[in-house]
Amino acid sequence: LQALIGKGGQGQVYRLRHLEWDRDFALKIPLPKVVQDKRSRELYLKEAESWIRLGVHPNIVRCWFVQPIGELPGLFLDLLSGGSLKSKMDQGAVVPGQWERIIQILLQIVEGLVHAHSKGMVHRDLKPENLMIHGDGRVCITDFGLVKTVENHDPDDEPSSSLIPEEAMGTPRYGAPEQWVEPSKVGPATDIYSFGAILFELICGQRPF
Repeated sequence: LQALIGKGGQGQVYRLRHLEWDRDFALKIPLPKVVQDKRSRELYLKEAESWIRLGVHPNIVRCWFVQPIGELPGLFLDLLSGGSLKSKMDQGAVVPGQWERIIQILLQIVEGLVHAHSKGMVHRDLKPENLMIHGDGRVCITDFGLVKTVENHDPDDEPSSSLIPEEAMGTPRYGAPEQWVEPSKVGPATDIYSFGAILFELICGQRPF
């Protein structure tokens, strides 16, 4: 472990050097309360396995594997050096009027979402904090911790199964109404709603609500 690079209500992220592979990773470790019982631990591991199944895509942060770190499951992720879209917006590096850059950001988010949805997965916590910037400028979706799976990969289908309980989850600032009113109805359109909120913020400089 080299350094703590991020933390939140669900876990912490460290910069890690894999000595055998001679490369750096981001290591995400959940807080003990997140995996405090057998069921929650199993669900967390299933979520990680779903992230791994997304495979390699230029606009998704790759989850390589899961390995126990002490008593906790550690997720080994791509380490991106450019920070988050949120940090870029806060620093004034991405502002309304930079139309070419904004369009490129939006197109890359869409590409990542299309891939995830084609694999039957709904992110349901899409927000600028979960959009990481690669060293080459690419935008990559990360943090599939609230991922929901659908048995049929047709984006028009209703979601039929979930890796985590049907309850209100996500970030209110960007979450779709059904996440709070009728969580069982969460599907690909939920991510599209969040995408629309991000689009609005990038263009107008403030959130729609």
